[in-house]
Amino acid sequence: MPNPLLTRGFAGEEAIIDAAAQSRDLPMETTPGETMTMAGVLGATSVLLVLVLVGAAFGWQTSESQTVVLWVSTAVMLTAALTTVFKPEWARITGSVYALAEGVALGAISRMFSDIYEGIVFQAVMATLAVFLAMLLLYVGRVIKVTERGMTGKAPAFMSWYAAFALMVTIVWLYLEMLRHIALIRNR
Repeated sequence: MPNPLLTRGFAGEEAIIDAAAQSRDLPMETTPGETMTMAGVLGATSVLLVLVLVGAAFGWQTSESQTVVLWVSTAVMLTAALTTVFKPEWARITGSVYALAEGVALGAISRMFSDIYEGIVFQAVMATLAVFLAMLLLYVGRVIKVTERGMTGKAPAFMSWYAAFALMVTIVWLYLEMLRHIALIRNR
């Protein structure tokens, strides 16, 4: 028997979205300039990724105090991520804080891997970009069809930052997995 959630969709999905928004006092009826858009998500994602790169440059330079830097940045990341999840309307600020802290941690982690495996960071970045670009091409070519329900006037504009936060977390996770898998392959 097929999974009914996958074949029919989630029963009462609209009601759940409305109830969740009302429980947080989020505006459901918005004017055209106040709604989530794909351009808003892409712009916010770009800003967050630049902040990750700025943080990574700092994290890369802190080779003498990597352990302390990792602990502090991880604490900041956890706090910012939890705040973003529970207060998505704050995502512009908390997502930015998270991106900087994530960047610092990524820079320190990348430096540690680079000290052990020469050229691994470049390989992981290229592999991550290849996957990202492949998925983007599949999306643009309409092979992967993403619903636009959240962008049809139902989601407030601040959700663009929340979606950008989620996308950035995914890209960073993909990079870390690429780094780990390349290291495992090199250890064979």
